Amino acid sequence: MSEQNSDPLFIITTVHTRRHMQRVYQASMPLWLILLLIGLCTLVGIIFAATMAISISSGGEIAMSASTVIAFVYAVLMIVYAFFLRSWLGARQYEKVNGELYPGKTPQVTWHFYEDHITAQSNLSETIEQVEYSSIIRVKETKTVFLLFRRMRLFYSLDKAGFEQGDKGEFAAFLQEKIPSARFQLKK
Repeated sequence: MSEQNSDPLFIITTVHTRRHMQRVYQASMPLWLILLLIGLCTLVGIIFAATMAISISSGGEIAMSASTVIAFVYAVLMIVYAFFLRSWLGARQYEKVNGELYPGKTPQVTWHFYEDHITAQSNLSETIEQVEYSSIIRVKETKTVFLLFRRMRLFYSLDKAGFEQGDKGEFAAFLQEKIPSARFQLKK
């Protein structure tokens, strides 16, 4: 497993810009969770509307109970969460890395995909991380990124615009060959 014995089949450089991080967080949150949140918002909205209809007094005034107000606020917060949190988390992660850990520097990771392993090196560190294909349990492809998931919700993001070597059209098939046990969500 030595880089001296072979050339990488794919080289991908990912620059961790604010927009990239937002896209990564949007892609990493499962669709079922978003649908569940929207479903909960809808259910709370229905309950809110029913409560309001029942609460109308004979004089035509709306009597709002504390539980009705709480249900309405909860519904609004869930909608905000479902639509904006993922993007906010990506921006926050970008600010944490760029503002706190490495002020004034933009993180960039170069990935080398060899026949039997992967290496990753950041422009912010001299360390070269080696990743075994067998450690990847899921691969998700979006319009702009590939996400390689490991256990414990840890994942690597690879920007599709960052291919320096190898064909991005063949990359998913390469990963399927190298990681047959992984679950794949590929863009059609």
